[in-house]
Amino acid sequence: MTHSGRLRCGWAVTRLVASAEIGWLNRDGAGRPGIGITWPEPPGGTPEAKPVVLVFDATTHEYLGTDSDAVTAKTFVDRAGQRP
Repeated sequence: MTHSGRLRCGWAVTRLVASAEIGWLNRDGAGRPGIGITWPEPPGGTPEAKPVVLVFDATTHEYLGTDSDAVTAKTFVDRAGQRP
């Protein structure tokens, strides 16, 4: 990636993060408390669309899941598509 490509990516990430809202007490799909980061719906979205809340542990910063789903187990595999 060229230097200008990195600048464009950095600008896009900065814009994305700038539009996020941070909630200090959110819960993941399993009810675990954490810090929630919410991106608002873009203008022109459908009325039934809901913003996504990503929930992270406040101490370890580990990703816990979303406000409707939870990450309860993690595993590693040798190649894409392989099941544990």
